[in-house]
Amino acid sequence: MAGIKEGDRMKPLRHIKHIVMIYNRFEEEKAELLSTFFRLIGTYVLAFVSQTINEGTDLSYKDFVIVINNNGKNTWIERGYRQYNWIHINMEALLCGENNVAVHRNIIGNLLRDMKKLPLGGEFDEAVFRELEWLADVYTSQNLLLYNYHLRLVTVRPEKRKGMLTAAVEHFQKALSQAEGLEESPHTFYFRQECRRKVNLACRLAGRLKYYRAEDLMATNLNYLSRNREFTCLWTLTGLIADEDNDKVYMAVNYYQMHLNEEKRLGDPEDERFQGYSHYRMGRYYERVDINWEKALKCYQAAYRSAPFNYRFTYKVAFAYETLRHDQWAEKYYDIIMEQMEPYIEGGYLTPCKCEYAFKVARRLMLVSMRQGQNFYAKKMAELAIRIWEDIPNNRFIERFYAGDEAKEIKEGMQQRLTIEPTREELEDIEKIIGMYY
Repeated sequence: MAGIKEGDRMKPLRHIKHIVMIYNRFEEEKAELLSTFFRLIGTYVLAFVSQTINEGTDLSYKDFVIVINNNGKNTWIERGYRQYNWIHINMEALLCGENNVAVHRNIIGNLLRDMKKLPLGGEFDEAVFRELEWLADVYTSQNLLLYNYHLRLVTVRPEKRKGMLTAAVEHFQKALSQAEGLEESPHTFYFRQECRRKVNLACRLAGRLKYYRAEDLMATNLNYLSRNREFTCLWTLTGLIADEDNDKVYMAVNYYQMHLNEEKRLGDPEDERFQGYSHYRMGRYYERVDINWEKALKCYQAAYRSAPFNYRFTYKVAFAYETLRHDQWAEKYYDIIMEQMEPYIEGGYLTPCKCEYAFKVARRLMLVSMRQGQNFYAKKMAELAIRIWEDIPNNRFIERFYAGDEAKEIKEGMQQRLTIEPTREELEDIEKIIGMYY
């Protein structure tokens, strides 16, 4: 979505294609409230941590740039407020529970109204922001922030997992029913299809039959795309639906490629800055389905170039290099992730996903270092992996979503997912090697 110069007005834009979000390092739950909403309606979110922004950071985006709680602490961010597309919002601490619907609705509603007031907001059809406020009501009333998080949280006890997934199905189904009464438009269409996909995902995780046939969802998307070619994000959503169906998985890569092809056809260079996820999904296809690590690496590298601060993209580059036996290159990219993770480790604020990646990266660096004869560094990384595991009971992020026994249970689940015993045994082996030769 390129900015339109005054006097060169085209027809009003019908959907918000991209958003850049800047948030403080230890306030990730606030960014989650907003980013989850925008992703569910088909808007790609590119997220930056404010503490990592400096004079070398390219923030010349034409899309909406949303800054959460900067408060003058970063001068490079402050300079951005002079731009026509930047907006600053203040958010208090979030308590993510069933009783915070009104608070969350007000936060998103106020943001949408402020976005509409910006010069960039004037480029959109007025119905777009009205529609988004309706969808925000649905999103908050069904607490989809929490239930979307449940689908990514695989650390609860097996006996409770079924109930958690059943509740997620119910809430996404209710959200879908509420959205059925809204006018047909790109964001509403995407939201409905995404709710159906989330229902299917919850069913698959619970070992149940899917509610919606993958071929029907894909056909509906393709029919919509035949009438709305500019709504390119639907290509990647169609690829995700194929990816999550054993009979259709072979088709997924074609849809991801179509997303890239269509945006190339549209000719907006801004799109290229937001294509990392499509490249990442293509890489996963070549890694897991086609088993072609050279192709996978190229896709992961493209994803990394678009968002070098995304630790998932960086990890895949490193792991592909390691699989192809290029340990020095793998070590370089693992080190990049560890540098990004260090403040979170020291601050005791690791999301379950970050915790798992930090642990995995420490172990990968341990193994790569051992193969290269760097035994002291291998020992350091093994010790770091063990410390990450031992510090999970003190993790501050989980309390932003859960409390009491539930938080304790999730932390225990986080520990159970990590391979701690082999790591301890490997540390003993490294110490023996060091003792023999040094």
